[in-house]
Amino acid sequence: MIVSIGTLEEPFYTTTVALEGVNYIFTFKHIQRKDSWMLDVALQNGTSLVAGIHVVCGVNLLWRSNSRLKPPGLLVAVAAAGATTEPPTFYELGPGKRVELMYTTSDELAAS
Repeated sequence: MIVSIGTLEEPFYTTTVALEGVNYIFTFKHIQRKDSWMLDVALQNGTSLVAGIHVVCGVNLLWRSNSRLKPPGLLVAVAAAGATTEPPTFYELGPGKRVELMYTTSDELAAS
């Protein structure tokens, strides 16, 4: 299954995201001088899995983490069909926008 991660038009916020039965804390930070987004992912208890990820299109955003506790699937910022693959600006990240944050479950990866 592929899951769309909802986002807000707030310069800094934290949200809980359930992925494959585990709750993760996603912290989004808008970097104004670059008009880009950064992401931290942690366990519910605050254990950091990866921090300071620049949200860019087309790569697994969790690739830097070697923790066995990270989500087992792929977390990718996906540009809409025909849209530029430049990193999303403040208003361009989220469901129905130019760039959407998508999670592909480990079951979906195994099936493909």
